[in-house]
Amino acid sequence: ARARERNTFGRLWASADHAEASAAFLDKREPRFRGE
Repeated sequence: ARARERNTFGRLWASADHAEASAAFLDKREPRFRGE
């Protein structure tokens, strides 16, 4: 149960970071995380 809960939390927490990283990686010309 603990592993599953931890995995779910990790997925939710990493979703935003992963999305931003993916966007920056796919759009190297204009990194979104650079323009605050």
